[in-house]
Amino acid sequence: MYNDWCNSFRNITETRHPVRLTTIKGTVPKKIKGKYFKINPADSTDNLKHPYDGNGMISCFTFEDGEVYYKSKYVDTKHKMLEDKFGIRLFQGAFGTRGLLPLIKNPGNTTVIIWNKELLVFSESGIPYRIDIDTLETKGGLLNFKEGLPYRTNSNILNKILYNTGIFGDNICAHPKRYDDRLILYKIDHLNNDSSVITFYEIDTDMNILSIKTYKTNSRLYFVHDFIVTEHYYVIVQPPLDINLNKIGNGVVNALSENKDKTNIVHFIPRSKEYKSYKCELLNGFITHHFNIPQTDIWNRFIDIFSIIYPNMLDWNNMGNDNNKSEIYKTEIDTHTGFTSQRIVLNKSVEFPIYDADKQAIYAIDYSDAIGMNNIIKINMKEYNDKGMLFDYDIWKSTYKSFYGEPVIVDDYILTTCYNPCMKYSYLYIFSKDISAGPISISKIPVNLPVGLHGCWLGE
Repeated sequence: MYNDWCNSFRNITETRHPVRLTTIKGTVPKKIKGKYFKINPADSTDNLKHPYDGNGMISCFTFEDGEVYYKSKYVDTKHKMLEDKFGIRLFQGAFGTRGLLPLIKNPGNTTVIIWNKELLVFSESGIPYRIDIDTLETKGGLLNFKEGLPYRTNSNILNKILYNTGIFGDNICAHPKRYDDRLILYKIDHLNNDSSVITFYEIDTDMNILSIKTYKTNSRLYFVHDFIVTEHYYVIVQPPLDINLNKIGNGVVNALSENKDKTNIVHFIPRSKEYKSYKCELLNGFITHHFNIPQTDIWNRFIDIFSIIYPNMLDWNNMGNDNNKSEIYKTEIDTHTGFTSQRIVLNKSVEFPIYDADKQAIYAIDYSDAIGMNNIIKINMKEYNDKGMLFDYDIWKSTYKSFYGEPVIVDDYILTTCYNPCMKYSYLYIFSKDISAGPISISKIPVNLPVGLHGCWLGE
C-alpha cells in the first residue's frame, strides 16, 4: 500500500496550457461553474526520501458548461528557485531528504486558500506564497515574512542580524483559519532556553494586519499542525514530543519522538484582553486535524473540539502501518471550571475532514480498509446527541485499490481526485451529497496527479 501511495507523487510534470478532461462515466453537471484548486507535493525525480519533501504544485480544474479543463504549475518558492538555478538540492527536507545546506526547505506544498483575490499557499517549513488565480504564477511571499529557521537567541541585535541575512526566519502554520472577515494564522519561534513563542496574526481582506498576539510556553512547541479559533480564543494542542538533535540530519519530523511521561496540553490563548489564558491536559494521542466547525456558546464558556487522533505518532516512513489508524474524539471543555471530558465518537480511520454547514455533516476520506484510502464517508453530525451515541455515517466504497484526495464541497456536490495504482491514472470524481449513491461522473486526468493534501473552490 505504501509504495502504491508513494508512486502517485513521482514523475510529475507541469501542464501549463489547459487540457480538456475526458469523462468516462456519467456527465459533469453544467451547474458546476468555477475553479477547483489543489496543492500537492510533487517531484519529477525519485531522489526524495519521503513524498512530502516534494515541491508544491498547484492544480486547477476549470468547470465550464459541463466540461472540465486542467492545468498545473509548480510553486516557485525562494528555495525552489535557488535549487533550479544551481541544479542541485540545496536544502534539507523536513521528512529526511538531504541537502547541501543545514537549512530546512519550504516546499510550499500543504494548503491552498483564496484570500484578497489571490491564492495563498502554506507549508509549515516556511512562509506563505501568493499565487495568481488565472496564470498560477508565483507572485512572491506574503507580507513581510522571511524564509529561515524559526529560532531566536536572547540577543535582539543578533536575532536581527541573523534574520536580515536569511538564517533566521518565519515558519507560518499550514492551516490558516477564516473567522468572520479575518484571516488568522500563526508562527512559532523556538528560544534557546527550551521555550517557544507563538505569534497570532489577524489579517483583513485588504491584507492589513489588524492584531498581533504573542504567547510564550515554557517548553518547545513541536508539530502543532492544526488549531481552532473561537470567538474569544485561539486553541492549540501541544503534543508530548521531544526532539533528538543527533537525528536532525534525518529530517526534523524523524527527529521527534513521543514522551510517554507527558500528555497533550491544550492552550487557550485569548484574542482580546477581556479574557485570560489557561491550559489543561488531554489524553495521550497524536492529533493531525481538528474539525473546523463554527461554535456558538451563549454563555461564552463551553468549547467542543472534534479531533482526529492516532494512538501514537505517525510512522511517516510507512504510511500503510496498521498503527496509523485514527479515531474521532470529542473533547468538551468548561472554560470557567476547567472541567474536561474526552471520548470517542467515531472509531473509523478518517482524514481530511471538511464541514458542510448545510447538511450538518463532515465529508472525509475513510482508510479503514487495508487496500488503500478507498472510501468516501459522510459523517452525519446532526444525528449525534450527548447520550453516548456515536456518529452515524454513510459511506461509498470503491471496488478497486485507490487513493482519494481531500474532498471539496461545491453547492450540491462533492469533488475529489483519485489515484488508481493499478491503472496508474488519476481521475476527478464528482458525487452528490448522498455519498452512498456513488459518483455521478468520473473524468480521466491526462497526467499523473499526486494524491495531494488540501484544496479550495472558487465559484463563478
